[in-house]
Amino acid sequence: MHTTTSLWMQKGFGYALFVSFEEAREVLRAHLDHNKWKDAAINTEQLRSVRWMVGSQPKGNTCPAELRRVLCVTPQSQVLHLKLVVHLFGEQSRRLRASARSRVRLSSDQFDDFFADFACMYSMVLTEARQLSTWNAEKEETLMKSFFQRDYKADVEAIVTSKLATWKLQHFGLWHDLVAPVTSPVPETSAAEVMDLEEQAHQAKYRELRAKIAQDLSTMTAFNAKSDENDRRSHVVSVMHERAQVQIGKELLGYARLCESFMEKSCRVMLSTEKNSLDAGMTGLLKNLAVSKKAWKSGQSPMDKCTPRYKAQPPAEDMPKAMERPQLKVCQVVNGKLVLPSEGALG
Repeated sequence: MHTTTSLWMQKGFGYALFVSFEEAREVLRAHLDHNKWKDAAINTEQLRSVRWMVGSQPKGNTCPAELRRVLCVTPQSQVLHLKLVVHLFGEQSRRLRASARSRVRLSSDQFDDFFADFACMYSMVLTEARQLSTWNAEKEETLMKSFFQRDYKADVEAIVTSKLATWKLQHFGLWHDLVAPVTSPVPETSAAEVMDLEEQAHQAKYRELRAKIAQDLSTMTAFNAKSDENDRRSHVVSVMHERAQVQIGKELLGYARLCESFMEKSCRVMLSTEKNSLDAGMTGLLKNLAVSKKAWKSGQSPMDKCTPRYKAQPPAEDMPKAMERPQLKVCQVVNGKLVLPSEGALG
């Protein structure tokens, strides 16, 4: 037996004999070949505990059966436990003098509780993962790297503290992150495919915008055509109204001329100083007025055209109805022109 190892076993009061598996003894032997017993990662007080021994389980009856099975120490978990303790001690004492290395040694509680539970959890994951057809050497290397880095330390502490009755090993974060990751029903999309999809989305949006602009142009064109037609109709109605008013004026003017002609014939008698001539003129005037009044009342003469007032605007029912401005989807009307909004407004 190696001299240093024999001395360690003697000073350790034989507790190293509980390490009944050769691989675990080899881990301790390799560590003591480069470190004195007083400066080693493990001391007698740690070896006196039983939590690190094969077959040991968590204390108490509150631990569920499944969790108790996982946290039971096996030869594999014992080796992982010792390797992790030695690895952590080597990292923390690397820049320390030999006499100061014992300061970074784990306490008995840390050695027993957390490191034993942590090693058991990883050991069980490793054991069941090796039974899967998808498991390979690359994944095992990644798992061991995660073990020595203590990546899932908080997860293990939460599992051990909560002691849920429904907990299973598959609920451990390491399992669904590395061993059996949840596969999405949708295949993964590469960066090139994402860029292609974005380009297609931009093109679809451009086509949609172009269709809306074309619809706005068609709507505005129809509105302008209808507006021009209403303007033409309003102009025709106004012209016809003016024409009717002129015709009425002409008829009024004709009656005025008739009256003027009558007056020229009848009123010259009134200018005479002779009484007989004046009576004859007045008698003729009254007689003509009586004839005109009778003709107007009987409807035989357009005398009714002389009575209405002059109307400057045509009747409202003859004018076309006012048009409402159309509802546009994208474009805007500014100063009578159809314009596109800013890029931000287009979205």
